[in-house]
Amino acid sequence: QYRKAGVKFISDRTPLDALAYTMADVQRTNLSEADVGVFEKYREDCFDLTNENFTNIILVQPGIAYVEREGKAGANKAYMEHFNALAFGLLACEENKVAHYYIPREVTTIERRIACLDYADKKVVQNHAAKVEALREAGEVWH
Repeated sequence: QYRKAGVKFISDRTPLDALAYTMADVQRTNLSEADVGVFEKYREDCFDLTNENFTNIILVQPGIAYVEREGKAGANKAYMEHFNALAFGLLACEENKVAHYYIPREVTTIERRIACLDYADKKVVQNHAAKVEALREAGEVWH
């Protein structure tokens, strides 16, 4: 779906989220050798899709109160800590080429969370502008 969109857009989920959720369910003995091969391909695909279709990723860490609601995933704090650790690791993984930021845990108000998003957005724009300028200075031709 990311490839078919044909445009850049904001998403609340990335392929790295899907990979983290998958990894959260992997245990030492619950995959066959064939399953491991499928997982390795899936992992590679998730990084490829992320690198092709995203300009930046912002990890929203646990910090606000968990609420049990109809239609939402269970509010299991241990699982969310597990998922957060996996997501952090995937963002820092050398296979991830996308700029990434995170909202610190202590940032729990909507105003401060928005300020974090705004900061990350401005940094991405600055970084892209610097890359374009470096390409121009290197003699790249732009049409």
